Amino acid sequence: MEEDEEQKRRKKMGKYIAIMRERESNKRGSKRARKQVRVRAREREREKGRCECKFRFIVLIRQRYSKQELQLQQQQRRG
Repeated sequence: MEEDEEQKRRKKMGKYIAIMRERESNKRGSKRARKQVRVRAREREREKGRCECKFRFIVLIRQRYSKQELQLQQQQRRG
């Protein structure tokens, strides 16, 4: 009878561990996905002709945004 209890306990623990493992792998996946989203966003920006070099970036962006919006964006970048 004791052997049976031990087996049940192990089985329960095994299920629990499996669930935890699955959750961990999901977390890892989502992190990778977030990174991928960031990379895609950067590529999209490049296609639009906004480059990493700041001054050219500002000149190109000024054509699209008002002064207030620009200041807001710069504050968000610093913050």
